[in-house]
Amino acid sequence: MKSGSESVEVLDLVALSTNAYKSQGKMFHPIIGQDYRVQCAECQSVLINRSNFKRVLPLPRSSWSEAASDWYCHRHEGDADHQLVPRSTDCLFGSCYHALTTSLLIEGSLETAGRELLCSKCQASVGLMEEGLMNVWCHSIKWFLLEENDQWKMIEDVTTPLQAFYFTLYDALEEEKSFFGRKLAFRDGVGGGQTLLLWFVGDNGFTLDSKKSASEIELRQSSLHKVLYKSENSTSKKIPNDVIEYQVSRDMMNSALSVLRNSSEQLPPGCRTAAGFSIGYLSLSS
Repeated sequence: MKSGSESVEVLDLVALSTNAYKSQGKMFHPIIGQDYRVQCAECQSVLINRSNFKRVLPLPRSSWSEAASDWYCHRHEGDADHQLVPRSTDCLFGSCYHALTTSLLIEGSLETAGRELLCSKCQASVGLMEEGLMNVWCHSIKWFLLEENDQWKMIEDVTTPLQAFYFTLYDALEEEKSFFGRKLAFRDGVGGGQTLLLWFVGDNGFTLDSKKSASEIELRQSSLHKVLYKSENSTSKKIPNDVIEYQVSRDMMNSALSVLRNSSEQLPPGCRTAAGFSIGYLSLSS
């Protein structure tokens, strides 16, 4: 930060941009009719030896259950039957995970700890059990394709936890194109109820005096967006009605928090909090 009457630089944009990651990509989806193998990304142990999917279908967004009353006939005093019953040849997918039937697994390759799915060999967290399906995080597995020479070739689309977080974030923001003012909650389903609250706001500018600084102008022209964020253990707290909740892995949440905290450190100490939230930046493509 430079002092003086002419200009005040409040952000180190180079450092801020370096710590932020943006992606509008999508995770890998298997192709119908091809043979695939799935391995643990941590220790390479085989989880699914060979599978050939006949249907590869997207799951509804996380709010689908609340909206299901508009889709189905009601029974049992207004309760709707929302249960999904996929086939063993189905690959369902969300923004950052694949939902597969347990019948595909090599026996003993995964074990459960509550709802959490762990690799039996290295104990890495692979996903969650949800209503008879295993939701496998896209960053926790590697896909292999069987080629014509009967050799397995790894799909090069390897996803990091931070990329997976951005997949979910973009999917959440896609529900409402004008997302400034939007509040989102990302919950770690197996990490003690930890929740990351994000509140997008429209004004990216920070200034310590009445003059506009060069850094403020550069910030407004960049892809960086100010986010108010708060990480808390919310096991006993109910998410407010105006906040939409998404489930992510512990690694995804920690990666996102690292970016936000690193960006906060680029701000002057007196500009790092607002309304009980910390202030950080995420790099989002326009």
